[in-house]
Amino acid sequence: MNADHLSILGLASSEPEYSSNSTGVGGARHFLFKELASRYELTKVFQPRPSALTALASRIATWVPNREIAQRTYKRHRWIFQAKSRACEGYIDALQSKPSLIFQWEFFFSPYASERITIPYVVYNDWTTRLSAREFPEWALPRVRKHIDRLQGDLMRRAAYVFTFSEKVRRSVIYDYGIPAEKVVTAFAGVNIEHFPDPIRRPDRDRVTILFGGNDYARKGLGTLLNAFRVLRAELPSVELIVFGDPGPNYVVLEEPRVRHLGHVSDKGKISELYATADIFVLPTKTEAFGHVYAEAMAHSLPCIGTKVGAVNEVILEEETGFLIESDDAAGLTERLRKLVASREMRLAMGQQGYNRASKHFRWERVVDVMAPYLHQAAAGRI
Repeated sequence: MNADHLSILGLASSEPEYSSNSTGVGGARHFLFKELASRYELTKVFQPRPSALTALASRIATWVPNREIAQRTYKRHRWIFQAKSRACEGYIDALQSKPSLIFQWEFFFSPYASERITIPYVVYNDWTTRLSAREFPEWALPRVRKHIDRLQGDLMRRAAYVFTFSEKVRRSVIYDYGIPAEKVVTAFAGVNIEHFPDPIRRPDRDRVTILFGGNDYARKGLGTLLNAFRVLRAELPSVELIVFGDPGPNYVVLEEPRVRHLGHVSDKGKISELYATADIFVLPTKTEAFGHVYAEAMAHSLPCIGTKVGAVNEVILEEETGFLIESDDAAGLTERLRKLVASREMRLAMGQQGYNRASKHFRWERVVDVMAPYLHQAAAGRI
């Protein structure tokens, strides 16, 4: 094998939330494999699917009334994991021309259903089941976690390397699953945009625009933001709030003064325009593994307010690129917004610091730069 050449087979989940090529976790997957393809021979991104019977049986076994929790639990069921793993192994065995390396996005199946490993593989993941059990237990039922935790541990132990979105996840992989520290590498994640924007210096103007962007408004904390905004609106005639995203099931959008609801926005150019014309980005989310949307906002020179959940504190640096609050802390959010609305200098300074951080850490080319030496070592068997 040429020392500079790698042929890579990509593996990725096939659930609906991965269907987007522009936003969310699907967008992240798209841009990661796009960057890999720009440097190496990416032979294919194979997405294993269980049989209809296995899918039905797993949905019945994991059914709960909440649709989102049911979907999260379903894809973590051991029958789904095992069926997808068999599909991957069958696909790999049937390949006439074998790749140098397998790159797997997330850990809801394994490249191999059996003990044998014919081609080395690496895994890239944003979270772990043990973290879910501690921080977001609703993401998987206990009876499901028990089995998937063992299967995912086996997957990571057999991998050449495990790449993580954050130091928090790296620590979990090492200490919760016993994976040697030298095999676990924090690469962070990139922003889901085609071209990284130039820095934006916003003009001095009377109105201050607060931007909220996210799907499932209840989970992403829009209620907390609205409570804070109502206080600010009574105090300051200069503030407005723009909201975009999919409200989610059963969320009723109510019209309010100086609040504009745009609904779902799929066009990335339009989203970039929203970032560029806003002054502050706020997402007081209740759950978050990493926080791509904060990195996107920072790439558009916006100060951000987020919450102390998941690895958000590795994206937003407190009092440098924005502020961090507790979930549901409307009073704390009001206080931070007052500071930012009152000081254009603070907004610009935090926005510039955020831009610098996003440019340094949250570009997909930088992510693959971190991964590159480990990919070559894995393919060459130097682990």
